[in-house]
Amino acid sequence: MQINQSTPFDDNELFRVRGELASYLGSIEIPTALIEVWRKSNGFYLECVEFYSTTTICERNKLLEVREYCPSYIAIANDSGSRVALLKAEREANAIYLNYSSSMAELEMENIGFSLKQWIEKGCPFELEPQAEISASKLVVIKLDSLPNSGFKGLMEIKKLLGLPISLGELRSIPDVLPYELCTATYIKALRWASKININGKIVSIWSKAPPFIELPQVDPFDK
Repeated sequence: MQINQSTPFDDNELFRVRGELASYLGSIEIPTALIEVWRKSNGFYLECVEFYSTTTICERNKLLEVREYCPSYIAIANDSGSRVALLKAEREANAIYLNYSSSMAELEMENIGFSLKQWIEKGCPFELEPQAEISASKLVVIKLDSLPNSGFKGLMEIKKLLGLPISLGELRSIPDVLPYELCTATYIKALRWASKININGKIVSIWSKAPPFIELPQVDPFDK
């Protein structure tokens, strides 16, 4: 790996790039996983891959018009061609998504199935690897990503639907710790619950319970 460490990384640099990204992307969080990479190597080149440094990431996101087409993501690398790698603009985000630089449509976003660390260790591949078929009985994790429009009343409805054994006090604290892991369930049951909760927008997501920790599709492949 050819490292480009021309820009030292410290807390002052983190403060600067956080402000620069926020001025363009709005109210976002820089993923902790990305910060950890920057602390080891503030940008690098690997064959045709450019992994953005703190000095280039805002410029690249502007050129790709990320705010307009993928407002909840941060572009972190490209393959010097047609593909872009992104992370969700959330503190705990770790899953790599791929998109096409020519369109950047959020509907074309593809989860490559690796955490950021795994993706870098594998050489930053920009081609999707075949994914093993997910069985209906596979245990998955349901996460609350955002609050329902009805607020606490909506949280109460989710608690009842999922049969969550949590107190009202714990329920009221959930908005302060999003994303929040609600429960574990079989994939088929998680799909059924998510379809009821996400009627008016994406409130919950479904994630693999074992590594690699990736977000799973909510299109029901078992509904024949």
